[in-house]
Amino acid sequence: MSQHLSEICALLVRHLICKTLLEHDRLQLRHLVRIAGISPRHTKHGLAVLINHRLVSFHPPGPVDETYYEADKLQIYNLVRLGRSSELVYNRYGAPAADILQVSQCFGLATASQLVDEAKNSTQANQSEGADLGNDCRTSLAPSVDDFQTQVKQLCERHFLEAVTDLSFMSAVDLDLAAADWVRIHDARFAKGTSGPKKSSDFRDAVEAKKLKLKRGVESLESPSPSEDASALAGERDSPEEEDKPRKRRKTSKEAIAVADHREENARPVEKHRDSRPDAKVSGSSSAKVDCLKNSTSASSSPEEGMAYLHVNNLRVAQALRSNLLAEFAKRRLGEMVGWVYGALLQVLEEASVGDPSLIKDDVREFQNATADTSQVVGALDCTITNAILNDIEARDEFARKESLKVEDDAEHEHPKTQGPSKSSKHHKKQPINGLRSNKHRPEEKNEILRKAVNTQLHILADDPHEFVNYDKHFQKWSVDQKRLIDIMIQLEIERTINARFGPTATRMTRILHEKGNLEEKQIGQFGLVQQKELRTVLATMQEAGFVDVQEVPRDNARQPSRNIYLWTYDQGRTCSIVLERVYKTMSRLLQRYNYEQEIVTSAREKRQRTYIPERQESVLEPYEEAALAAWDAKEEKTLLQLSRLDELVLLFRDCADPGDL
Repeated sequence: MSQHLSEICALLVRHLICKTLLEHDRLQLRHLVRIAGISPRHTKHGLAVLINHRLVSFHPPGPVDETYYEADKLQIYNLVRLGRSSELVYNRYGAPAADILQVSQCFGLATASQLVDEAKNSTQANQSEGADLGNDCRTSLAPSVDDFQTQVKQLCERHFLEAVTDLSFMSAVDLDLAAADWVRIHDARFAKGTSGPKKSSDFRDAVEAKKLKLKRGVESLESPSPSEDASALAGERDSPEEEDKPRKRRKTSKEAIAVADHREENARPVEKHRDSRPDAKVSGSSSAKVDCLKNSTSASSSPEEGMAYLHVNNLRVAQALRSNLLAEFAKRRLGEMVGWVYGALLQVLEEASVGDPSLIKDDVREFQNATADTSQVVGALDCTITNAILNDIEARDEFARKESLKVEDDAEHEHPKTQGPSKSSKHHKKQPINGLRSNKHRPEEKNEILRKAVNTQLHILADDPHEFVNYDKHFQKWSVDQKRLIDIMIQLEIERTINARFGPTATRMTRILHEKGNLEEKQIGQFGLVQQKELRTVLATMQEAGFVDVQEVPRDNARQPSRNIYLWTYDQGRTCSIVLERVYKTMSRLLQRYNYEQEIVTSAREKRQRTYIPERQESVLEPYEEAALAAWDAKEEKTLLQLSRLDELVLLFRDCADPGDL
């Protein structure tokens, strides 16, 4: 993991235990107590708090009663996106859902009843504070308890909130190892190993599918039933080429059971993680208990019962943020209205893939098989967006009507013998071009006009060179190839970075290498129309920064430098990692500057935050303190805006990119 990412995590969570775990990776309790220099009692209490907020993960590696603790850097980094995720839920589902998500992010683990109570209390407190200060509240009427309960159920159905399971406290590395061990032991396709590119690819796909089912609670790490084993063995068929080969004698049932037992004994034991239960041990001693959970954390418990502990599903939030990135990309390229329609289509595909786990590959990074029709996209559009589309159609109709009347008037002036208005002009005055007249058409007709308009926008997206959507004429369904579009966005962002750092010539060379593949220096100059001297300088500078590299291909066994072929190569995944590391470094420096500037005005900020003397606010602050606070507010706004823009790059390069490329 990146060193600068660890610095960001240490700046976001200024806790001694978390800082120690970030510096030393995973540790046992006795080592953590010795390195941190605090008592075991305070260490256990701090671990319980951090585990409750899912900032620290733990996992027992085997039957030995020793637990390892590790700071979850990805979960800690998600603290940067608290505002972005709340805004996303607010735009989709309204203010009560955003309040529920904020409370869940602050609490870490909480039941549905706790989320509803805290959201209700915080809403009432904000409204009373806004009324005292004379400000307008976000909502005119306070949401009721039923509204909050409905939003909790909706967020659970959309998988923004998930029930806490034993796997929720495992780190990503432990989950990968556990899923890989399970597939290697129980999947008959990989009984003889995973050698070969085809088999390695199938093994990775099987591991990702198992991880997804584990996260959704569809399956567990326990051994499958005999019927599942039989179906897995029956699903493995010999290819036509292998049918002609002499077959080996099949093992009997006793021999197969013996082989399976032998594999399980030799493999790393994968046990169910019992330490994440309410009575889990924080250390090896039996007296140390985790007090953050008091009820059973069962994934099967329904959220409305109030018994299951819930937490924010950050993978689902990243999927929704990725859809927003694609919608903004389409909006910048094709217009605002097309971006609205594309965002609605992505939301429909996203919810369809969440409802059916078989449609998702590589966690939530792509949904290649999800499809939607035009009526579903129309149903997903917000009422304000539909009104804007209808108003735009009406405005275009009015403009076309005026233009047609103007043409007819010009024709009448040219031919004065024609008396009275023509039938066509009467028809144009009565009937608009697209058949839409405000407040005169029935809802069914407006829905049909809206469906045609949305269908037109989707065809515009399909006809674009980037092919934002794919249309199946047989089933009349729309789909999106997200992986290809994400690669395009990543490449455009890399070219923008290279252009700002090395100039337009370097951008042109990068684009040529990305499209053509490995090329010699002479070929690059011919394709890019660049002089050899300038080209060599630019390529050397980019090679020093790590954006391009040279591959040596010998002509013969002598390997003489004068007879070798030198090919310039460009790897998008490697360049993406370099840019991501620089983004982490910039964010770390911004957070350090933010903390330094904040400490300067600490006393003035504390005075301004005194709420018990609002009528004497002006007399409390000195003139120089007011000036310092005004300067601090401007710096804070700029810093947070820069952090938000950098977080978009992290979302694109890390959370949206294919993990195999990084």
